[in-house]
Amino acid sequence: MAVRNSEHITTQQPIREFHVSDREPPPLKSEISTAINKLNNRKSPGADGIPAELYKHGGPVMIEVIRQLCIEVWGTGEWPVDWTKSVFIPRPKKGDLSVYSNYRTISLVSHASKILLSVIMARIQNQVNRVIPDVQAGFRAGRGTRDEIVNLRLIIEKARDLDKPSLRVS
Repeated sequence: MAVRNSEHITTQQPIREFHVSDREPPPLKSEISTAINKLNNRKSPGADGIPAELYKHGGPVMIEVIRQLCIEVWGTGEWPVDWTKSVFIPRPKKGDLSVYSNYRTISLVSHASKILLSVIMARIQNQVNRVIPDVQAGFRAGRGTRDEIVNLRLIIEKARDLDKPSLRVS
C-alpha cells in the first residue's frame, strides 16, 4: 500500500510473522545498547519521526524501553506496523532532472526497527563466523580477496626464489 505525499511516498508492507527458535534468547541489554550506539547521528528519521539522537541520549531508561519492545516482538514474532513503514525519497543525481534515471531513491526506516535488525544481524554474523573457515576471505569483514591474492603472490615468489616448484592453477 502506498500513500503519496507532496515530497515523498510512504509504503506499508503487510506484517509477516517470523518464528524464533526456543534456543535463541531474547535480546540482551548489552546488544540493544550496542545497536543504539551504532546508529548514525544527524540522519533523517523514518516514518515515525524519531531521530537517532533521542535513542542515544535516552540513557538506561531508553535502553530498557527498547529492550522490552524488542522482547515483545521476539516473543510474538510480529513486527510492529509502525516499524514496517518506510519513506522513499527520490534524490537527484547529476544530469537532466527530467530523466527518471538521473534520480536515486533513498529509504528512511524507523530507527527502532534498525535497532532490532542490528541485534539480529550481529547474531547471524556470529553464527556465520563460527561456520565459515578462517581461510575464507571474500565477503567477510576485515578480510578481502586482495589480501589473499597478495599472499598467493608472495608464496609463488618465495617458491621461485627457493627454486621449488609452485602449485599451478589452470
